[in-house]
Amino acid sequence: DAARRRLGHSSRAWQAIRVEIAAAVRRGWTPEWTAPPDPSPRELKELGARRFFFQDFEGALRDLGRAIERADDAAVRELRGLALIELGRAEEARLEFDRQIELEPESPSAYVNRSSAWKKLGRRAEALADLDRAIEIYPDAPTALFDRALVRLDAGDVSGGTSDLERALALTPDYVSALITLGRVHQRQGRLEEARAIYSQVREIDDSELRATYGEVQALLGLGRWTDAAKLARLTIHRIPTSPDGY
Repeated sequence: DAARRRLGHSSRAWQAIRVEIAAAVRRGWTPEWTAPPDPSPRELKELGARRFFFQDFEGALRDLGRAIERADDAAVRELRGLALIELGRAEEARLEFDRQIELEPESPSAYVNRSSAWKKLGRRAEALADLDRAIEIYPDAPTALFDRALVRLDAGDVSGGTSDLERALALTPDYVSALITLGRVHQRQGRLEEARAIYSQVREIDDSELRATYGEVQALLGLGRWTDAAKLARLTIHRIPTSPDGY
């Protein structure tokens, strides 16, 4: 997750790594690591981090829990919270992030983490407050700005959401998820040419990005450019997904 934050949502390499790991786990592959007889908190933390990366979330929780018994640590709390989110246990994750914030009150990632738990719990106001705090601490955080944009858009604050997307893109121009979301905002507001241009920009960054292909085809149809839409669709018709819900 730290690598995802560093590389950004537009990192196709990181997404590909996660997809390959998930496929291997589904096939029954489970990497095995053995802790020393009397492991230190650091060794348990490293073991838990490896298990988390390879999507053994229950195993990660066990090792990280043993690490906390020996010495409390903000990074261990963060990993436990992220594992709990993956397991769908959002309230337990929130408690871990509460403790992470107690240990690192000036860490923007701690507030971003807790906002993800609040969102899972349907607590939009609390999620927004945590994202506001993260951005107050570190204004140049594209991921926090993108996450806040999604919360604002979900609440119907199109102006605020658009502003956050534009700020995130000013910091990271090839942030694919932010570009696609901005394209969808323009599309829903009837600004089809602006949406089409953004989707085209995304396809230049990554021509395998099917969300952009789908969006551009829809924008072209809305503009009455049937021939261009058909031409683009024919290139990737077998790969275009069902229209995604939400932003």
